[in-house]
Amino acid sequence: MRTNTCIDGTDLKLSLFPGRSGSLRSGDGFPEVKGGHAMMRLYQREECSDSKLVREKLTELGITYITLNVPKEKEKRREVFEASGQYFIPVLVDGDVVIANDPAAIVRYLSERYGGT
Repeated sequence: MRTNTCIDGTDLKLSLFPGRSGSLRSGDGFPEVKGGHAMMRLYQREECSDSKLVREKLTELGITYITLNVPKEKEKRREVFEASGQYFIPVLVDGDVVIANDPAAIVRYLSERYGGT
């Protein structure tokens, strides 16, 4: 079941396969994939149309990623600020690459890096 917000930043959503998700607790840390690289993370809100565009591209490309649902109130988005230095969503973190508050740039990056149009 999908939730719209994290409560105190403790509940995280994990998308292991397009259309399937599970949950993590923040103390669990982020899963790793082959080669020891951190899994791609998307800070977002389910009802955010910009976030939806990014989720659709990730699904289209079959990319495994972690969905972190953030609070509606910007001032409560501590995790977003720590990842990107600002409070707006969506934010994509792919290793050392961080793209914030620009869904077109995120989609373009995903297309160029992982294929697709």
